[in-house]
Amino acid sequence: MTVVYATDTGHVLGVQVATGPATGTPSTVDLVGSALVATLWPTPAPTGAPDEPIAIPVPAELLTVAAAKDLPDVLLNPTAYHVPPDATGTIDLALWPTAVAVDSLPDLTAAPAGGSDPGGDVQIEVKLSSKELSLRSGGEDKTANFLVLLSGGVSAPLTGALKAGAAAFPLTELSKGTYGVLVLMTGVSGLLVSRQVS
Repeated sequence: MTVVYATDTGHVLGVQVATGPATGTPSTVDLVGSALVATLWPTPAPTGAPDEPIAIPVPAELLTVAAAKDLPDVLLNPTAYHVPPDATGTIDLALWPTAVAVDSLPDLTAAPAGGSDPGGDVQIEVKLSSKELSLRSGGEDKTANFLVLLSGGVSAPLTGALKAGAAAFPLTELSKGTYGVLVLMTGVSGLLVSRQVS
């Protein structure tokens, strides 16, 4: 099995299962071209939105390809899995805790230990306005690498380190409408949410 994953965060975004004899691991560009189109169902589904997935192209320069041990579950939810840092050879993929999108987190200083809900899910606040995207994490790890992409090619990929559980990014003014936001943050599963800009 060959996986395509986000280099900075380790999230698996694509899987290729070989049906013939192994021929080696292809290069990223050979496998995905200039970009891998991540087609995911948004959570939560936007009210009144068509029942269809959101497609967000992830540029090839942000991706890496690796050989991984067969794991059928990764086909069902690729972004729940990641390539561990410094993994070599044929990789054992690892499962991360589930990220859950919320419209608003309580004051992080008052959050229960871990900032997660009782089921162990990690809450991620994703806010989008016409001029700013902001993230806050309710997880224990207050520093995490991240990659954020918006649908429609309206912004360059946003990358960096989430420090103290929060980050905000100025954007070129967005038009009114519904946008998909793909959030890949180390320590939790990938998250695709839809946000309305009014």
